[in-house]
Amino acid sequence: MKRRLFIAINLPEEVKRQLSPLILALAKLNRRVVIKWVKSELIHLTFHFLGYLDQIREEKILEIIAKISQNYHQINIKLGGLGAFPNLTSPRVIFLECHEIDGNVMTSLQKEIGKELEQIGFEPERRRWQSHLTLGRVKGGGKVNLAVKEIPQATFEIKSVELMESRLSQAGPEYIVVKSFPLKP
Repeated sequence: MKRRLFIAINLPEEVKRQLSPLILALAKLNRRVVIKWVKSELIHLTFHFLGYLDQIREEKILEIIAKISQNYHQINIKLGGLGAFPNLTSPRVIFLECHEIDGNVMTSLQKEIGKELEQIGFEPERRRWQSHLTLGRVKGGGKVNLAVKEIPQATFEIKSVELMESRLSQAGPEYIVVKSFPLKP
C-alpha cells in the first residue's frame, strides 16, 4: 500500500495556538476572497513533498533522514512577516515567514536531504526553497489583504525532523508522524 508522504518540521503546540488568532484575523480581512485556511493545529514547515510511495521507497527515505539528521544541531527559529506565493498581485498561497536566529542550518539540512533524494530518483525542486508556514491557499483570484494588527513574535527550537503521512478526506487533511528524527542538542 502506498502512502502520501512528506518531510517536515512540526511546530511546538504553543506556537500553533499563537497562529490561530492570526488566521482568524486574516480570514476576517479577506471575506470576499475564496481562501482555504489551514487549521492551526496542522501547520508545519515542509522540507520536501514526496507523493505516494511504496514501502521500499519509504524505507530509503527513512535511511536518508536518519543519516543526515544526526549531523545537525537543534535550530532556533523566529516567526517573521506575512507574504504570498508567487506574489501579492496574484497570490496562491498566504504564508508566514520563518527565520533562523543564528546561521543557515535549516536551509543546509533541507538542501542536503534534497540532494540525497535526487540520488534515489526524486525530481529536484525547481524553485528556491524558502522556509515558511502556509496559512491559506487562495482558490480563485483576487487581491488579498495582509494588514493584520498583530503577528505573533514567537521564537522556538526545532528539535527534530519528521517523515509525515498526509491522509486526505472530505473533512480535510490529517497529518501523522511516521517517524521523528531528533537533532543534536
